[in-house]
Amino acid sequence: MTQAAFEKLLERPDLSDVRDFGAFLWTIARNLVLREKRSIDVRSRYDFEIEEIYFQQKGDVLPPERVLLAREQLKLINKALREMPDRRRKAFILNRIEGLNVSSVARRLELSRTAANKHIVRAVADIDHCLNSASDKSE
Repeated sequence: MTQAAFEKLLERPDLSDVRDFGAFLWTIARNLVLREKRSIDVRSRYDFEIEEIYFQQKGDVLPPERVLLAREQLKLINKALREMPDRRRKAFILNRIEGLNVSSVARRLELSRTAANKHIVRAVADIDHCLNSASDKSE
């Protein structure tokens, strides 16, 4: 976190307005830690949901075919994400992975709420299209 805090400090184009570098670094580090904690909380929430969907009873073992299918779908989703325009991908990740609402995504990306929502909807459509195209080809 210390290194990340210093990196954030060095990314600032102008440091002339910083009066107390120690306090400023402390604030940056605290914000980084809080952001990481939020990310972990969101991921653990989604991990629980995934566990409920795929492992409904204790002791359930997924058949190898289902594991392979899930891996293939993840590859396709990653491919779709890599091919998306940068803002669309960022909006999707902030909303669906980091758990930010559309208004927060809009503020973070400096977009209108409508534009942020459109990016998220288009990202979902891109991923659906990618998954559906792959399933059509396999049939």
